[in-house]
Amino acid sequence: MWTRSDLKNRAKDRLRINYWMGFLICLILGFLGGDNSGGASQTVSRGVTGAANYATPMGHGAQYIALLFVTVFAVAAVASVIVVAVVVFITNPLMVGGKRFFLVGREVKAAFGELGYAFSDSYMNVVGIMFLRDLFTFLWTLVFIIPGIVKSYEYRMISYILAENPSVSRQRAFELSREMTMGHKWDMFVLDLSFLLWYLGGAMLCGIGTLFVNPYPAATEAELYAVLRNNVISQGITNTYELPGVF
Repeated sequence: MWTRSDLKNRAKDRLRINYWMGFLICLILGFLGGDNSGGASQTVSRGVTGAANYATPMGHGAQYIALLFVTVFAVAAVASVIVVAVVVFITNPLMVGGKRFFLVGREVKAAFGELGYAFSDSYMNVVGIMFLRDLFTFLWTLVFIIPGIVKSYEYRMISYILAENPSVSRQRAFELSREMTMGHKWDMFVLDLSFLLWYLGGAMLCGIGTLFVNPYPAATEAELYAVLRNNVISQGITNTYELPGVF
């Protein structure tokens, strides 16, 4: 079993040697996460063609409005595709690397290079699993807000599992995260809420203070994962071959 105070105290101890590097990692991930081009180009083509066909009856003013609308829509569509691509292919793998940084930081002074850990031979596996995690969470949220929140906690440990074993299968990553978080979701939710005052205090400093808070919950969550990982290993659900650690 675990308590919030134990996790937080251990996180504070780890941050004594890893805080500023952890701050930089969180800053980069926060900037990138803010967390079909063919279809878009076809939309532009059809829109321009349609506008040209109706130019005479609509008049020049209406034509310009239609063209403006199509252009704005096309730009928004292309921008959305770019954002999704950045999240899927860059931000998510970096997020896995960030989790590994804080896991390594539990034992030693972690190196900045851990951030790029997922860009390896198993890169596409990491990309695919993280994409499905986000997709499933989104689809559950469409059903209703509460199921989406519950699933987000159920999937919370997937990025840590990939930080240990980036070649794990999709099915197994979801299964292990589900087993780890079973019976702990409410306590995890309360743990997240316990940082609210820290963020409110940081927000009072023109919002900049929140940036300095981020390493604290990140290190605390790494401590939580370590506890949940040990639980499933002791229960025989997995082993140190499947979850070999970060050294």
